Amino acid sequence: MRALGSGEPPPTLPPGPPDELGELTAAFNAMGAELERRRQADRRLTADIAHDLNTPLTVMRSTLEGLLDGTFPTTPERLARLHTQTLHLGRLVGDLRLLALAETGDLHLRREGLEAGALVGDVVAGFAGLAEREGVTLTARLPDRPLSLHGDPTRLTQVLGNLITNALTHTPAGGRVEAGATAEPGHVVLTVRDTGRGIPAASLPHVFERAYRADAARAGTGTGLGLSSARTLVEAHGGRIDLTSEEGRGTTARVVLPAAGA
Repeated sequence: MRALGSGEPPPTLPPGPPDELGELTAAFNAMGAELERRRQADRRLTADIAHDLNTPLTVMRSTLEGLLDGTFPTTPERLARLHTQTLHLGRLVGDLRLLALAETGDLHLRREGLEAGALVGDVVAGFAGLAEREGVTLTARLPDRPLSLHGDPTRLTQVLGNLITNALTHTPAGGRVEAGATAEPGHVVLTVRDTGRGIPAASLPHVFERAYRADAARAGTGTGLGLSSARTLVEAHGGRIDLTSEEGRGTTARVVLPAAGA
């Protein structure tokens, strides 16, 4: 208790007797281990965010300095790279702001009546160009009848966009990504399926943690906050999100939301 009070990791206690004291000892050990895990995760988060901010800023600074002093000619390709790095920074800052708003209870939704099929169709259309450039077939499986829900269209578009971005990032050329909407009793289910690399079983329980990346080789390709942000937004709508995956076969993300009137 004193170690916890001073911010130090508590020592692991030896197993207690098979009574209430033993249960207390086991619970205390579990609590200490979880607190230490979260402390380490917070440290990694700070380091990862600092790295994610520094990398695009370094690229942008060196490119701009080269353009200003005449070392590099101003070409559409260089301007496009600068624009890409700016978008990356914008996504990172946006995800951080979203998570901060959620933690302080200031995340507000502008709910309205939505039709799930139209929502999915619009988001898929917005990613058609990126999918074509990546050589991935992106399709929408739309329901045969209207599926109504009550939610914030901007935030739910962000959720689907995060899931489709992840799917496209981890699906090699020639693969497929499919987004769809189906109905379950009292719920509307949005799905994103891909035929990509899949997620290792050991990593699957941690994919919604902040700044966690299952594929260390791709550590520089995203903010690492997309799935955490998606879960925050889905839970704010009173829903849930889960992932199932098999290495070498692909991943399926399911967003389960209350149907309108449920």
